[in-house]
Amino acid sequence: MQLNLFQWDLIEIGRAMESLAILDFAGARQRLQKVLNVLPGHREASRAMRDVQFWEDGVNESDELDPEPAIGHLWDRMLVFPFGNTESCKILRRTLIGRLLVMMQCREGFYIPPDLCRGFLYLQLEDYAAATTELQLLLERVPDNGRLRAYLADALWMQGKKKAAAEMYAAALLISPQSVNTAALRNPQVAGLVREHGPERAPMYGYMTGLLPLVVPCVETATREVRAYACLVAAERARLRNDYQVMIAARRDFRELVPAVFQDYLDWLAIGTGPHFLS
Repeated sequence: MQLNLFQWDLIEIGRAMESLAILDFAGARQRLQKVLNVLPGHREASRAMRDVQFWEDGVNESDELDPEPAIGHLWDRMLVFPFGNTESCKILRRTLIGRLLVMMQCREGFYIPPDLCRGFLYLQLEDYAAATTELQLLLERVPDNGRLRAYLADALWMQGKKKAAAEMYAAALLISPQSVNTAALRNPQVAGLVREHGPERAPMYGYMTGLLPLVVPCVETATREVRAYACLVAAERARLRNDYQVMIAARRDFRELVPAVFQDYLDWLAIGTGPHFLS
C-alpha cells in the first residue's frame, strides 16, 4: 500500500504510456494531466506529455495527407522517435507498424529506400513468412538491392531455412555490400563474419568457414573483391572436377587481386577439412 501511495505518479504515467501505445491520446493525456495538476513541472509526466503530443500530431497530420505521402510522414516520425526498451514502447512501435501496414494494404510494391516496405515491416513484427513473401515480390522489381536481399535472408534464416538463407546472404553481400544493414543481421555467425572481415570479403571467408555457399556473382559493377570471388568460384569448381589448368589460372588471378585473402585460402586448403559448399 505504501508503494502505491508514494509512487502513484509513476503508476499513472505508466498507465498513460500504455494508452499511448494503442494511440489512445485522450486517455494518455488525461492521466498525465492528473499528475501535472498535483505536481506541476513533473519531469517524467512532462516528457510523456510531449511524446503524446508528438504522436497525436504525427497521426493527425498523416491522416490529412494523400496515402503515399502519409505513409512516408508517419515513417519519418518513427525514425526520429527515441523508442525505449519498455514494454509500452515496444507495443507503441508495433502499433505504428501495424498502422503503416494497413495504409500500405493496396500498395504491395510500395518502397521508400532504404527500408520502408511491407516486407521489412513484417520482419520487425517477426512475421517471417509474410516478410519472405513480400520481400520476394519486391525483389522481382529491384533485383539488385542487396539490402533487401539481406532482409530476405534474415526472414529465411529465422524460419530455419538455412541453405536458402545462406545463399541469399552471399548474394546480398556480393550485390551491394555497403548497403547491407550489417548491424541488423539476424544470423549471429554471419554478423560476426562481416565484423571480422568486412562486408566485401565476407562472401569469400564465408565459404572457407562453411557459413556461405559459392554463388555466381551476377553484379554489374565488378569490384576487386567481386572479381576475386569469381576467381574463387572458378578455382573451386575446377578443383572439384580435377581441371588442373583452369584451377591454376583462376588461383593466379585470385592471388593478384587479393593476396592476403588468397594466402588464407591456401592455408584453408592445406588443412584439408574445408567444406565443398557450392551452389
